[in-house]
Amino acid sequence: MEEIINFIKEGIRDHWPFFVMAMILGTAGQVFKTRVWTIERARSSRVFWWIRAFLPFHAPIAGGLIGLVLGAIFGEGAPASPGVTGLGMVMMYYAGAGVVSSWIFNGAKYFAESRGLPIPEELDDKDSLPPPAGGDTYGPDEITKVDPHPSEKNRIV
Repeated sequence: MEEIINFIKEGIRDHWPFFVMAMILGTAGQVFKTRVWTIERARSSRVFWWIRAFLPFHAPIAGGLIGLVLGAIFGEGAPASPGVTGLGMVMMYYAGAGVVSSWIFNGAKYFAESRGLPIPEELDDKDSLPPPAGGDTYGPDEITKVDPHPSEKNRIV
């Protein structure tokens, strides 16, 4: 146990901005997925379908934009791990936090569940998964029922 505590003190402590941003992006993404970009909205609107189809890209893009803002405001003093300097590196640093945000969020959520802590409904989306890749899924052209082309109505297959 002492080795783990030493590892946290020496190795992870300097990277707190990364883990904090990953948790923020993971939590915000979970709330948006269950409250804003829902399956019901995706089935009723092509715009929401495309937004929901590209959910995995939202956290890295948001992280990169946050890095852009922090880098523009703070310059070389932007909150990041030691050695991360310059606008491009800060943007990539926070985009990387967005990439791992789901894993860090889910790890923290399952840790809380294992300790018997209640999980708010906004953060527990067992029924709200992103669309599967291929297979039997809904697409932008399957949102509304479309009558077949007149030449296909009486076609014998």
